[in-house]
Amino acid sequence: MRSASIAIALGTTLGLATPCAFSTGFGRVATSTLLGQPLAFGALVLLEGDETLRRECVSAEVDAGERRLPSGLVRVSVESGPRANERWVRVTTSVPIDEPVVAVQVTLACGVSVSRRFVSFIDPPEI
Repeated sequence: MRSASIAIALGTTLGLATPCAFSTGFGRVATSTLLGQPLAFGALVLLEGDETLRRECVSAEVDAGERRLPSGLVRVSVESGPRANERWVRVTTSVPIDEPVVAVQVTLACGVSVSRRFVSFIDPPEI
């Protein structure tokens, strides 16, 4: 009888837990960076049903040319998207980008891990 009560309590607890993003997909991306400016990159994440996307579940790596930026120079935030089931993952750097090719790898890792690598071509500033 005691094991049945424990099983019911455990099942109830797991059933009430907020699901984390695991059936997600990526939508459009946006980069509004010019050479010599810090990176400003965004990727739209599409959630299903009642999924959530917590900040602690998101990480990013930034490669400027052949050089990986140290994680301390890369910031990641999660913002509301245009629809209820969409979130913007924003990746910024605290240092200017001096290479015309930047690769940003975004990883969503709560439960099942989903990772995508995006390559952006950074335009020079207009003269």
